[in-house]
Amino acid sequence: MLVLADVPSQPFPAPQVDAAATTISQIKVLFANENTDDGGSPITKLELMMDDGNQGDFTSILITSTRSSFIVTQNIQRGLKYRFKYHVGNVNGWSD
Repeated sequence: MLVLADVPSQPFPAPQVDAAATTISQIKVLFANENTDDGGSPITKLELMMDDGNQGDFTSILITSTRSSFIVTQNIQRGLKYRFKYHVGNVNGWSD
């Protein structure tokens, strides 16, 4: 079998926090892959990652094929600044 496609390019826009739905005990993250460069194969998966609030390593918190938002309720501590990122994948692998 020959597949004439590549991994998708980096998704955009960056994840956004929904301030209206975020409290001291939860963070609502919005993410939507508006990138049209799918590498020549449909996007089939998306992975959302979050750091530890101390500028540490990113950990996977969600892998999905359909969602565009997620509410984080575990491991949230008041006073920390959390970062989020995501990447998308197709049959050939994950984007940057």
